[in-house]
Amino acid sequence: MCTHPMIQGDNYGETCMVCGEVLSGYGFWAEGSRECHHKFLPSGEEGYEVCIYCEMERKIDNNNDE
Repeated sequence: MCTHPMIQGDNYGETCMVCGEVLSGYGFWAEGSRECHHKFLPSGEEGYEVCIYCEMERKIDNNNDE
């Protein structure tokens, strides 16, 4: 199993340069994946977050009823 010691990234995503696995987004230069491997950060709208690569927005689930 690769520990991803060398990661290359740009505005399309991140890829491990050792094993070639797409770690986020579409991969480095958008050459690793047709589907986005989302990386969400809080958006400007309270209660929502947005993927930094494809800009998909989702509502934050605050239900921690366990």
